[in-house]
Amino acid sequence: GKERAPIAQAQAPSNGFARLSLNGWVGDGEAEVGQAARQVRQALIESLGGGRCGLILDLSGNGGGNMWPMMGGLAPLYDEGLVEVYDGRGGRTELNVRNGALHSGRLRLPNVDLPPLPARPQRIALILGPQTASSGEVVALGFKGQRNARSFGAATAGATSANQGVHLPSGGVLALTIARLLDRDGVAQQGPLLPDERSERPFEAAAQWLQEQCDGAAETSAP
Repeated sequence: GKERAPIAQAQAPSNGFARLSLNGWVGDGEAEVGQAARQVRQALIESLGGGRCGLILDLSGNGGGNMWPMMGGLAPLYDEGLVEVYDGRGGRTELNVRNGALHSGRLRLPNVDLPPLPARPQRIALILGPQTASSGEVVALGFKGQRNARSFGAATAGATSANQGVHLPSGGVLALTIARLLDRDGVAQQGPLLPDERSERPFEAAAQWLQEQCDGAAETSAP
């Protein structure tokens, strides 16, 4: 079969901005999930090594799989506090970021110690597209309503409410047809995620936005 891309890859900087690809990943079991989260975190740290104030996070090839190592590895990029909510018949599952780690209730997800980021990027540009599906969309939705993040590209697959199994940390599986996904503002996600800026050349659009944001930030911080 085709060689699967690793869950995360630090790419060469795009127009001087750090760039990370986060790919679909299928796997289960605490050790495997913990290892995958570590790979995401290490690739993120590696990508930030060469960047300026911003990060381009490429989700355009992320077709889904197990979301815990994806979101757990990226957790410090999300704002502290509520990130998103599963609202299902069995009650609400709230995902929060506390001290740079992802939690559901008291559970840390995945429950592994990950190295801290050298510095949190001030701005995050997400690249979305029709191949971004299920868990890839869940990762992207976590940034919705976050003031330092903006998305570029095309509408996603719209597979957030398909009958997809989300592996819970307890070992159970949550079937998402019975759950709605809410963003941090409590808005239910219906159908595809739409990028903030539609673009056929999303990497260029993202770099341009980062340039404006980052140059502006540099000027305002000067005495």
